[in-house]
Amino acid sequence: MRAEDGTVAHASYKVGDSVIELANSREQWKPLAAGLHVYVKDVDAAYQKAISAGGVSLYEPADMYYGERSGGVADPTGNQWYLATLKEELSLEEIERRAAQKK
Repeated sequence: MRAEDGTVAHASYKVGDSVIELANSREQWKPLAAGLHVYVKDVDAAYQKAISAGGVSLYEPADMYYGERSGGVADPTGNQWYLATLKEELSLEEIERRAAQKK
């Protein structure tokens, strides 16, 4: 998926049974040592466990327009973990339609 300026807003590829996602940095998302997006069975439970283990909340779990429920946590070394549970399988066209509605 491309951003309005033509850069990569979101890309994913599959390696074995794992999906790796990436994006260009932006003003609100500075370059990081690591930013990891991990699918879990229960994002709310995983988020609470990460906070209890010393993580700092980036954002609490919420339902997202792109079909996931996700939350973000920073670990003590500065890595950012984006925890997600897939709620809906959506086409790229549907994600883009929903994104346009948010504006």
